[in-house]
Amino acid sequence: MQRLLPILLLAAVLPARAQDASVPAEGVAWQPFEQAVDSAEADDRYIIIDIYAPWCGWCKKMQRTVYTADSVQTYLNEHFVPTRLDATAKKSSVEFRGKTFPVPQLARKLGLRGTPTTVFLKPDGSYLARRPGFVETDDFLTMLRFIGSNAHEEQSFKEYAQSK
Repeated sequence: MQRLLPILLLAAVLPARAQDASVPAEGVAWQPFEQAVDSAEADDRYIIIDIYAPWCGWCKKMQRTVYTADSVQTYLNEHFVPTRLDATAKKSSVEFRGKTFPVPQLARKLGLRGTPTTVFLKPDGSYLARRPGFVETDDFLTMLRFIGSNAHEEQSFKEYAQSK
């Protein structure tokens, strides 16, 4: 019985830990790229593009930790049209601003130098900003609020971040 007790305790704890780390059912409302561009223009909302690679450890960490945070999900879904591009999807193409691009080419056109990269587009699809690399949850939320509140029209990100 003494040997069985640690196994039973572990079995009882593991499901609880897995539940804590789960993504809420509503999650981020990711849209296919072309649909996101159309929705953003119709709804007058900014587009956020998560450019990732399936093999990228930092991309996986961002999906697992940043995009699962309730505060990030709520703000993204209320103020942005979120979409994702797999920078390695050589056989996939998307239409953007009247042209068809292989996904990796569009990712480079949007400023991809490494993954992950977060790109922001205006509601009309024009380029606004990009942030390469992994971003911690609190910093990511500050970045979302900077764009989503239109603060970027009146001040630099540095000024905005210092005022928060």
